Amino acid sequence: MKLKNIKLLSKFILLVILCITFYVFFGNLGKIRIMIDQTNDTETIGEIFKNSIVNQTFVSEQNNINGISIKLATFTRVNKGHIIIGLEDSNSGRTIYESKVNTESISDNDYYKIRFPPIKNSNGKKYNIYIKSLDGIPNNAITLYTSKNDVYSKGSFYINGVMKNVDATFQVVYNKSIFNYLLDFKSFL
Repeated sequence: MKLKNIKLLSKFILLVILCITFYVFFGNLGKIRIMIDQTNDTETIGEIFKNSIVNQTFVSEQNNINGISIKLATFTRVNKGHIIIGLEDSNSGRTIYESKVNTESISDNDYYKIRFPPIKNSNGKKYNIYIKSLDGIPNNAITLYTSKNDVYSKGSFYINGVMKNVDATFQVVYNKSIFNYLLDFKSFL
């Protein structure tokens, strides 16, 4: 009887280890899907100068967000300097991802894409995309596109802490993993 219990316990432990291994190695495999696609881009905010910070908040509608894109512009010139683009958890203020970007690498009138490891339990949480200019000066700074008015109701846009009645032109993507497909299938049952 004791030997049978040990074998059963061994099989259970092996099954748990296999499930954990599968989740760790295959849980992030899937397709990248656009979750938020705020494409209204009727205007820009003007040059983003040194020490200026612009923010766009949003609420994740899915788990596994793993990227943001924001539409930037260079005024058809090469701007020398750096900005910091990042994503933080709005509730805790914890930085999830941050990148120092050479403004010479920014394409005019195009989305700047940032990808990071999927955030597992992101559904329903509020996040903040931020851009900080480290050394922008007149005629040598980038800008970003916004809508003409507030079109994204689940977030807000700020310039240096002041809320504006517009929204950044941005996208949020998530990884629709095998587990998302299984959960979708479960909802059909």
